[in-house]
Amino acid sequence: MKIKITSQNKKHYLLIISKGTLSVTEDLLEHAEMIYVEISKYKQNKILIEESKTVFPQSLFAYSDLVKFYEKLPPESRQLRIAAVIPESDKKIAEFWETACANRGFEFRAFAAIKEAESWLIN
Repeated sequence: MKIKITSQNKKHYLLIISKGTLSVTEDLLEHAEMIYVEISKYKQNKILIEESKTVFPQSLFAYSDLVKFYEKLPPESRQLRIAAVIPESDKKIAEFWETACANRGFEFRAFAAIKEAESWLIN
């Protein structure tokens, strides 16, 4: 896994920027843990994750495991509203991820453009 994560506390949300390559399910889970650590540093419930320059695993099973990982996080994680900006090429995987998250009570959505993500997050 080659990944770089940075964060900026904005007025209305926390911006997390992720760039790099996640090859397998384990990378995806480690990435989620890194993002959760960043989220834990701030007192924001609205999170925008800009990861359009991140390469993701292409197996749907990886995203099923990812949602199972979310379920193990502290209960306050269910109060988070997360907008993820992903590569357009990952739209089908993102739709599966969104549905799996919604079915488990998480308010996480994926977008291809940062303006759309920001608008959904703030409104």
